[in-house]
Amino acid sequence: MAINLSMTGAENMKCIHCDTEMITANMDTGMTVGSYFYLWNKEKGIFNSRKTTTVKVYVCPDCGYIELRAEKPENLVINKKS
Repeated sequence: MAINLSMTGAENMKCIHCDTEMITANMDTGMTVGSYFYLWNKEKGIFNSRKTTTVKVYVCPDCGYIELRAEKPENLVINKKS
């Protein structure tokens, strides 16, 4: 699986290793055009659908540290039935 990082705009996030401002990047599998990484969660069972969120990627341009963040982590919460 190839990882493709292409630089986009900057965000206000500091690297935890060297305190440099991190930049945002795109990350995909390199297997198909337009594919991207996402997180998913679902309840067991074939009739339950996946709950998903995209992943935001931050890269330190100085030391290369990478941090991944779920853009909407609340989308992954499974409500347990009482």
